[in-house]
Amino acid sequence: MVSEWVHIDLMVNTRVIDPKKITSWKDLLKPEYKGKIVAQEVTVGAGGATARALLEDFGPEYLKALYKGQDLVLTRDAREVVRLMAQGSQPIALAVIPAHAEAFRKEGFPLERVFPTDGVLSVSGGSAVPKIVANAPHPNAAAVFVNWFMSKRGQEIYTAISLEPSRRTDVVVPTIPQYIIPKAKTKYRNQYEEDYYVNIAPKMRKQIEQALGR
Repeated sequence: MVSEWVHIDLMVNTRVIDPKKITSWKDLLKPEYKGKIVAQEVTVGAGGATARALLEDFGPEYLKALYKGQDLVLTRDAREVVRLMAQGSQPIALAVIPAHAEAFRKEGFPLERVFPTDGVLSVSGGSAVPKIVANAPHPNAAAVFVNWFMSKRGQEIYTAISLEPSRRTDVVVPTIPQYIIPKAKTKYRNQYEEDYYVNIAPKMRKQIEQALGR
């Protein structure tokens, strides 16, 4: 795991939604937000991370009330999540990828990260978790790539493109948004800790699918 960043569970288009009116995750259950929320599918990376966090913090009934009761628009496409938020049809977005958010913000769209006071923020490895497939035909080539990817140069390139901060302390990319950089002395849910990633997350996915009637 070569990157670690604070997962963007909630972001809004401030031209349509006043972020100051969302102080709790339970605010999203208000009638005025019905049909105005978009999220990445719960079976996909970022979408799963947000769904797991909400399940852990508020339980299956909240998850059902939010995803089904509020008529969430769900998509597997991470860029589509941000596009719908930016255009204003669904001005509230769950499970946002940094690079997509910053691309639209660079174009002048007023997108703002929201931090509800309840719930625990999660840190994520994003797409920066290389795995070597067992019994692959060219294991040495895979090892060479992983070593390069984890090198200073490899991380500078990856981080500049993904906007996910590297865990290497010698890699500094100024364009990374401050709102995803973990802060010292702040408690985070580490969804990429080995036991959580390998054992807990798969079980939670089944709970999520059951809560949503999948």
